[in-house]
Amino acid sequence: MARATWSQAQAEAHLRSLELFGMRFGLDRMRRMMTVLGSPQRRYECIHVLGTNGKTSTTRMIAAILERHGLRTAAYTSPHLISYRERVQIGEREIDGDELAEAIARAAWAAERVNRTLAGDDHVTQFELLTAAALWAIAQRGVDVAVIEAGLGGRYDGIRSPWRLPWPRS
Repeated sequence: MARATWSQAQAEAHLRSLELFGMRFGLDRMRRMMTVLGSPQRRYECIHVLGTNGKTSTTRMIAAILERHGLRTAAYTSPHLISYRERVQIGEREIDGDELAEAIARAAWAAERVNRTLAGDDHVTQFELLTAAALWAIAQRGVDVAVIEAGLGGRYDGIRSPWRLPWPRS
């Protein structure tokens, strides 16, 4: 697979270019992306954290507990406060900028292929691309278990809440 090498700034600019498309329900795009990427989510065990409040804290605590018990862990959370890197932690440390850029470039490559198969008004969203990138990056690091925060877009989920956080969300 030939693809350009992106800097962290280029990768983040690509993600921001997808913000305009908003939220689209359904898992079809995500399933297709993961297939194009070689199903990296199947290379490790997963714990999904769901609920209305406290998902990020719970996700990070579970990963930390498992890490203390000798497992190599990853945590994926959303949203971030300052940097997209915060969303993906391996062994309780954020992935580095080059690693994030490589993962986003790989996911963008997959999204381009998936978008070609979708109806004209459908396309991979920013969140889907970032999630696919995170799952791919986690697989590259050879973790035993990933703890994944999974927002369901429910009435009380933060992504749809009428109360907005004071920082920009992505």
